Amino acid sequence: MKYKVLAFDLDGTLTNSEKIITERTRRAIHAAQEDGCTIVLASGRPVYGIMPLARELKLHEHGGYILAYNGACIMDCRANKTLYDRKIPDIYSSQICQFAMEHNYAILTYEGDCVITNKINNRYVQIEAEINHLPVKQIDNMDTYIRFPVNKFIIAEDPQIVEKEIPTVRRRFPSLNVFTSAPFFMEIVPPAIDKSYTLKYLLTILGYTAEQLAAFGDGGNDVMMLKEAGMGVAMANAVDQAKRAAKHITLSNDEDGCGVAIEKMMADEL
Repeated sequence: MKYKVLAFDLDGTLTNSEKIITERTRRAIHAAQEDGCTIVLASGRPVYGIMPLARELKLHEHGGYILAYNGACIMDCRANKTLYDRKIPDIYSSQICQFAMEHNYAILTYEGDCVITNKINNRYVQIEAEINHLPVKQIDNMDTYIRFPVNKFIIAEDPQIVEKEIPTVRRRFPSLNVFTSAPFFMEIVPPAIDKSYTLKYLLTILGYTAEQLAAFGDGGNDVMMLKEAGMGVAMANAVDQAKRAAKHITLSNDEDGCGVAIEKMMADEL
């Protein structure tokens, strides 16, 4: 297979609606690993939330990587070592929290292996905690509590609010990167950070080019890596922006879309 690195978004892409990697997709990934491909799990999730899937795919044995927080962190699974770790500049953390609290929005980030938030009962906060199998801790005054570096914040609100407020947040924090990972998640990450930027960094370390990368995704936060990869594969369930950025559209995440596309790559049909 001509692609040497396969990078997968997780939710809505590699996992189905039950957050499971199906048997067909798992077999296809293992076949690619045996063929010498390096697997990268590229997600907005924290490292803790990605690790179970990394173990399931045996990335520690095959030499795969975790790309967490939408690109703010890279972990070498075989070496159990962090290769790259970008944090939001401290001067912005309290300002971001103050913005959310001014508008009575739920905001979350991570402290150790825990989600911390100003609204523990917010349904979207609970979704983030459930996806990552993390406990949630209520913090009433996030702006004064956070005195430690964080990789990202999420404002978790109804999709209409997120869509309306993204331009506002971008204007207020022009040096940070702001985008959606789901319609109800506004992600705020360090300057210049996204999956594509960090994948380029990893490719350089591995000695590969973007033409040797196949990237799989479904969301707005996957657009740049789909566009810039040698082969960008969007899921049938992907947002329109991701589909337009991709070179190929596969089946949905509930129809083994990743597995089917990998099989075509292995057969040099893609």
